[in-house]
Amino acid sequence: MNRIIGIITMTLNLIILVRDTREPTCSQLAILTDELIQADKIKFVIVDFEFTMINRKDLLLVSGSMSNSLDKYKPVKLEGKPIVLTTTNKLKMLQNREVKKVMQRVGRIFRNKPELLLLLLGQLEASLKLKGGTILSTTYINQYLHTDNRIPVIVFWNGTTDKEILQKLGLNRKMLNITSYSDNNNNYFNLKLLEISGSTSKLLYSSRIGYQEKNGYYKMPI
Repeated sequence: MNRIIGIITMTLNLIILVRDTREPTCSQLAILTDELIQADKIKFVIVDFEFTMINRKDLLLVSGSMSNSLDKYKPVKLEGKPIVLTTTNKLKMLQNREVKKVMQRVGRIFRNKPELLLLLLGQLEASLKLKGGTILSTTYINQYLHTDNRIPVIVFWNGTTDKEILQKLGLNRKMLNITSYSDNNNNYFNLKLLEISGSTSKLLYSSRIGYQEKNGYYKMPI
């Protein structure tokens, strides 16, 4: 684990150098870590899901993407019929009769963020029309994580809900979360690396990244 922390720490130091950019994408994070991955028994897997709430309890998994350090971080898009993840950890496919209600709820949630609304509705429509086999599934994700003899270490960016989705899919693995937070609510932000594999999170690394004007909730992307 110390080896993993060392590699991620160097990566975070590089992220600090480019903190004036927007939130890193999977590809940008991959470029930052590409030359740092030297461990021979692990692989880093960057995971990002597209999701929304369909009621006050259940999550709708719409799509996602993954990339890993052994495949030069070539992104793989997870597409298929959207999956409803219930509070009782039961999985079910979104039924056609539920689509209109879901779209109406998504419209209410993102009514003040039209750019996000259009993207999510577009992806939802594309997923519903997708023909052929699906790779938005527990089976495919598990195979992707274990197609070699390396230990997968999953990395999220502000991935609290992404972790919840993996757990609902029955995929509990070693998980790390990169985030930025103003501990004193004074607009001075710290870049943090946390291990979130268990029921609680453990701080592994923290470094100040400077002042950023922001109102409201003191958690932000870089």
